[in-house]
Amino acid sequence: MAARRVAIVLVMTLAVNLAVAGTRFFLSAQTGSAGILADAFHAISDSGANIVALGALWFAVKPPDAAHPYGHRRFETAAVLVIGFFIALTALETAREAADRLVSRAYPDFSWTALAILSGTIAASATVAISERWFGRRYRSELLLADSRHTTADLFATFAVVVGFGAVAFGAPLLDPIAALVIAALIARTGIILIWMNIQVLVNSAAFTETEVMREVLAVSGVADCHRIRTFGPRNEAHMDLHVRVHPDVPHENEEALLAEVTRTLRRAFAADVNVVLEHQLCPDVS
Repeated sequence: MAARRVAIVLVMTLAVNLAVAGTRFFLSAQTGSAGILADAFHAISDSGANIVALGALWFAVKPPDAAHPYGHRRFETAAVLVIGFFIALTALETAREAADRLVSRAYPDFSWTALAILSGTIAASATVAISERWFGRRYRSELLLADSRHTTADLFATFAVVVGFGAVAFGAPLLDPIAALVIAALIARTGIILIWMNIQVLVNSAAFTETEVMREVLAVSGVADCHRIRTFGPRNEAHMDLHVRVHPDVPHENEEALLAEVTRTLRRAFAADVNVVLEHQLCPDVS
């Protein structure tokens, strides 16, 4: 059910992004603004990211099988990585177009109507970014949260375009291609962050620190110590296994309840797939 709702949010976001992209391409053709054209390409990259996300979601919701015992959520991680590359390529194209306009001194034709319409697209981008972040947290969707970051970069980029294009009315047309270069830097930063974060997931970097896990486990009454802590996967759906040493005062018949309490505590704190091994006596740490 959550996956279906995530898909609905992505489809609605795709529709808005396509409308915004079309509007910006039209304004760019009418004004010759490098900044608006760069922003239109950015909106197109948003749309491409939505399509990739929808495709990955179709695979990610499949249940575990013999070939994928941990499920198919890594398809979602791979899709976010692709989105990161989409963003990086968009940054390169934006920077190239801005540099060409800067060298050729091809400045835009200012229009107050175009400025007003362009400003209106900021409201659309803001609505999309806020909605994706809210639904992403509610449904614990890595895809929606990543796409929200992408759309947020678009929001700030559009604001830079509005400033650059508006400067033309005050006799500073050079600010338009400069604004496009600022956009390229913002887009590139977003892409690099997404790529780096998801490479860490794919190479099985620790999802949580040992300190975070130990703080939760040691708060459970009857636990003497924990070690051999391993976590991996995205933080919103990680896998975790660890060894827990039972305090000598805990009766043997209470160990099953202790195991259940530790598991419940960790799942509540980290929303992870948890595997706990109990050790029935204190012994030297050989991990």
